[in-house]
Amino acid sequence: MPCPETIIFCLDTSAEVQTGHFNQMTYWEAIREDLMMFVHQKHSFSPNHQFGILNLALEVFWELHPTTDIEKFNQAMQLLRPFPERIAHCDLSSCITSVKDHIPKTSQEGILRIIVVYARSKAPTLESLEQSPAIQKYDNVFVDYLILCSDINDPEVTSIDLALNSLHNHWSSRTGEGYCFTASKRTQAQWRVISLLAHPDQRPKDQLSD
Repeated sequence: MPCPETIIFCLDTSAEVQTGHFNQMTYWEAIREDLMMFVHQKHSFSPNHQFGILNLALEVFWELHPTTDIEKFNQAMQLLRPFPERIAHCDLSSCITSVKDHIPKTSQEGILRIIVVYARSKAPTLESLEQSPAIQKYDNVFVDYLILCSDINDPEVTSIDLALNSLHNHWSSRTGEGYCFTASKRTQAQWRVISLLAHPDQRPKDQLSD
């Protein structure tokens, strides 16, 4: 039986995820479809995997606490709606405080994975963390992220990349092992999500970034 994984999707719900498009699909329509496929596949590998949803708006809050019930996950994804307005500012600090209770005590008991999907044009911050004492780092926590954008060469994408990577480095001792992806096309987004299916210890290290 595969090692249990608690996978929490931190989903950007600013208006940009709804106004951005891959051809005929909005970013939101595309990523919702891809993540539901992802969960179906992971559940077929092991029914012990858990899936949760964090809503990334101005701050981070729970839409669905981790569960093995994929019907609950699908229902939560169908009901989740992006905000009608753009939200420029974003503090990801509460992501860490929100999920700390779901970190397995040892690697043998399982791992915690955070998958951040980000679509707004301004980089997020970690303001609250930067004003706090150093937090404990874990060897069974992994943070991957997927940036949805119209142009992967936009300088702001680099700023977003650096900010999201700092989230991984704040609390994972596995520095440099998070996947760092961007997608400006529908097929790119699909393949990025497929690349995240494997357990972090089993995936190619030469594909850690674009």
